[in-house]
Parts: sequence; structure tokens; C-alpha cells
Amino acid sequence: MTHTLDNGTLRIAVDTHGAELKSLVKGETDFICSGTDFWKYSSPILFPIVGKLKDDTFRFGGKSYTLASHGFGRLSDFTCVAENPLTFRLTYSDDTLKNYPFKFALTVTYALDGNELTITDRVENLDDKPLYFSIGAHPALCVDGDFDAWQLEFSQSEHCARIPLNGGLLSHERIPTLDGRILKLNYELFKDDALIFDDFKSDAVTLRGKNHAVTLKASDWPFWGFWTKIGAPFVCIEPWHGHADFCDFSGELPDKDGIRKLAVGETFTTSYALAVD
Repeated sequence: MTHTLDNGTLRIAVDTHGAELKSLVKGETDFICSGTDFWKYSSPILFPIVGKLKDDTFRFGGKSYTLASHGFGRLSDFTCVAENPLTFRLTYSDDTLKNYPFKFALTVTYALDGNELTITDRVENLDDKPLYFSIGAHPALCVDGDFDAWQLEFSQSEHCARIPLNGGLLSHERIPTLDGRILKLNYELFKDDALIFDDFKSDAVTLRGKNHAVTLKASDWPFWGFWTKIGAPFVCIEPWHGHADFCDFSGELPDKDGIRKLAVGETFTTSYALAVD
């Protein structure tokens, strides 16, 4: 079921399936790319993992569990618990406990203010043991016309080396990629999958074309990814708390690089915003 919100400047539509943002419209322009032949998602929530696990498996408490890439958040039906701001909630179930042995609640809120949409994720530990998780954003931002005419603009000058992917897993190699405040886009950049960084300083990235721009603002997200498919009319700007396994990872969830640990009864809250121009 789709829920909408309109503040007179922006209009959004969010599906209860995955609590996924389907459109972000100002005037006649939709800044979210949805329903293409290149990718079936538009802005999936990555939870309780980000990226791929080695052999799609992790271990915890002496047992092995299986999770597909990016976890089950994007595949789950949330409950809409408020209409303004739009708020969706997912809680653990017998099905989730089979693959992820933690009792949790995930609440996602969409709030409009002028020309800005803020998305807030709140993870609650409802278990009697520490909860280990990752969470990430994955909005597909529209790129119309000539892809090479678009660029990414960073809020700080970046001198970053990306972490290469091999079969969806991270290498320990580093490849210098960013140098300065602008990255001009071309599909060749993404021929080997996403650009992933763990030394990114900026807290805002603008996707700019000839006719419009959209800025993703995200403070205190330790990992960032940028991704598209060759020929696709979108670019995903992805702040993450967590990332895919390294190729030589042991599989023990508490030892996973970038994993977040939430004590019994505690809550973790993070947010990012999309500002359109």
C-alpha cells in the first residue's frame, strides 16, 4: 500500500513494502527513479546488513544463519503507524528470528520541511542480549539526458581511495579515485560495481545536471557508496553504517568490520536528508 505526504513544495510516496520511498516530486520533476528495467528498487532500506555476506552466511552464538545481500528490510511489509510525518515500523517475527536471531524494532520516518525530505531510522533492541546490525540508505536519484553531463559535488575536498569489490565482497586493496570536490560522471566509473569509501570526509553530496540538482546530507555515516548500472538513468548515493564482508572475513558477526552493537534496551537513531533544487 502506498502512502503520500505533501507540504505544498514537495510530494512523496512511500510503499509499506520495504517502507520504500517511491517518489520525491517538486513541480513536475520526480527526483527518485522508480520502475525501470535496470533495477526493481527505488530506495531500499538496507537492514540488518549492508552488502553481501561471505557465502551469504554469518555465525552467532555457535550457530550459522543465512541472509541475502542487504538483508530483509527491503523485502518486508512494514506497518504505517503515522501519516504526518509518515512513519513505518517493522518488528521481529518468528520468520526473521530464523535468519537473524535478534528481537528488534525498526522505525522509519519521512518528514517534509520546505524543499527538504528527512528520513530517520530508529533501531530498538528488544532482546535480552546485545543486538548486532548494520543499516544503510540506497536512494536512486534520477539522471536524465546525457549521463556524462552530470557530476557529483562534495561538501569537502576529497582525496579518497575506493575499496574494490570482488564477487560482492570487499578487497583489502585501495584504488585512488577521488581528488577534489567534483567527480564528473561516466559509466566507466561503475564497470566494476559500486564505488565504496571508508575515508570520506564530506557530509553532503550533490548530484547536479544542467536542469536540476539534488543534495543528500548525511552526518556521521562512516561508509559511503556510489552505484549505478551501465546505461541506467539513475545514480545511487548511499550512506551506510556497515558494509559488505571482506573476502577473508571469519563470519563471526560480533567481529564484523563496521557492525553496530546495541545494548539491551538501547535505541540507535540515524538520519539523512534529500534537498532538491
